Amino acid sequence: MQDVKGRPKLSIRPLFLLVSLAGFLLVYLAGVMRGQSLTWVTISSTVALFLLLVAGLVIESLLERVPPPEEGPAATYEQPSARRGEDRT
Repeated sequence: MQDVKGRPKLSIRPLFLLVSLAGFLLVYLAGVMRGQSLTWVTISSTVALFLLLVAGLVIESLLERVPPPEEGPAATYEQPSARRGEDRT
């Protein structure tokens, strides 16, 4: 029997970090383009960054709780049974 090694666990944390930074920049640029005050733009974009980071961490913790599906063998070998009275051709 072969030694089956588990696959390395992939983290999606960098993806959530990139999404959070993109959200921060989007809110910041939208505020600047609309002519909002710099204080309002800074606060709203920081809140957006914080909310997206927290949402990413919550999603990651929920995904870790779900067990991975159990994988069976890729193929099974069954030895043909020799039946009496059957002719193999």
